[in-house]
Amino acid sequence: MKAQIRFLAVLIFLFSLAIESQGSQQEHKDKHDQHKEGSDMAAGFPELDNFHKLLHTIWHENYPKNQWSEIRAQREELVKRKDAVMKAELHVKPENKKHAEELRTKFGQAVDQLAASAKSGTDDELKKTVAEMHEAFEQFADSVG
Repeated sequence: MKAQIRFLAVLIFLFSLAIESQGSQQEHKDKHDQHKEGSDMAAGFPELDNFHKLLHTIWHENYPKNQWSEIRAQREELVKRKDAVMKAELHVKPENKKHAEELRTKFGQAVDQLAASAKSGTDDELKKTVAEMHEAFEQFADSVG
């Protein structure tokens, strides 16, 4: 009888671990789906979505594979798309506008820094600026989304 109770307890424990793991995997999938190419980062902000489409390829394909020449080749297009984001009107609540503008400025500077690294920096410098630009983009997108 004791062996059966222990067996049942182990079975319940393993079952609960399986359920917890499945929930964690779904949460990860949901986060990835929110960030996938073509997803709307901010409704009514097509310039931001257009930038994100290029960033998605760089961040999820080129960056993990250390494809620095591919990232360097996108330098001018990144700046072009960044310029469009910088010129676009922000549709945020008045109380959030100052913060969003600060984050947009930080994002713009990060793209410019990446472009400079892509033009004449080392691979290590480019790697660092890609990560910084991605983070600045995420912060800005969150502020307007």
